This record gives sequence, C-alpha cells and structure tokens, in this order.
Amino acid sequence: MKHLLTLIVFLFCINAKAYIYEEQDKNLHFGLSLVSTYALTSVIYHNSNRSAFESYLAAVTVVYVAGVIKETMIDDQADEKDIQANLTGSLVALPLLMITF
Repeated sequence: MKHLLTLIVFLFCINAKAYIYEEQDKNLHFGLSLVSTYALTSVIYHNSNRSAFESYLAAVTVVYVAGVIKETMIDDQADEKDIQANLTGSLVALPLLMITF
C-alpha cells in the first residue's frame, strides 16, 4: 500500500508539472531531477549513518551541481529555466521521500 501511494503521488507530481512547463525539455529536467534525487537519497540513506533529511540534502546538492555543470559547461547556451526545473524536481522529491522513509 505504501508503494502504491508513492506511485500515485509521483504520477500526480509529474502530471502537474507537465501543465506548468510547456516545453518538453523542462519536463525532462524536472522528471530526471526528481527520480535522481529520490534514488540518490535512498542510496545515501541505506549505505551511510546519515538521517533521511541529511541524505536528501546531499542528494539535492549533487543533482543541483550536476545540472548547473551540464547547463554551463556542456550546453552551448545556459538556460536558467532548465536549472529551475532541476531544482523544482529535486524539491518535489521530498514529499515522496517522507511517504516512503
């Protein structure tokens, strides 16, 4: 039941953001950041002595820095809205983590 509730919240968040970001690229940034933050938090939490919130903060930092590096060093022109979508995805991962941890 816990996993079903998590899946429902996850799908709702993805669909809600699809209406906010009209560009498909932003939806991909949002979704990838959400999933990456969730997965990385889980890995850090289960493989260290950190609390769930400390694990979440570490994951958000890693995902955010990776997004900024991708936008500033790899892309020809940095898009601030991509970075905003990355951060939003990471922040939306928190309620999902609160349900499952």
